[in-house]
Amino acid sequence: MPARRTAIPRSDRRCAGKAGRALLGEINRAVNLAIRYVSDLKQHGSDVWSAPLATFASGQGDCEDYAIAKYLALRESGIAAENLRLVVVQTRRDRAHAVLAARLDDCWLLLDNTALVLVPDHERTDYRPLIAFGAEADLAKAETALVDRPLAGSM
Repeated sequence: MPARRTAIPRSDRRCAGKAGRALLGEINRAVNLAIRYVSDLKQHGSDVWSAPLATFASGQGDCEDYAIAKYLALRESGIAAENLRLVVVQTRRDRAHAVLAARLDDCWLLLDNTALVLVPDHERTDYRPLIAFGAEADLAKAETALVDRPLAGSM
């Protein structure tokens, strides 16, 4: 069995010299491949938002663990906090799901553990945003206005 990662993907040679969409895509791919999906219920017995290094050390996590790990990796790679949002969406199957949104050239791209490709927010019509938050520590400042609006252009 291959050894589990214990470091964030930005330290990889594959990310060196990359910027913009190439960097976002490499981080999305690296995190998606470094972590095996395991539900919080199975792994912890309840919903737990794990620290990124703990997720990499265990090699497993659920959707918000992927999103948090990508947030850290992109911040460590120089992406400004104001260009990142952790977004909790409701899927067509009526389930909550977390993704990371990254702003690039006035477009929000979704980094999702269910896909290796980056998808512009307006193309994910199967997701209904519930809440989005970034670097602010006060969740009262989170963008709750997303609840009644489409994802595109609302972050």
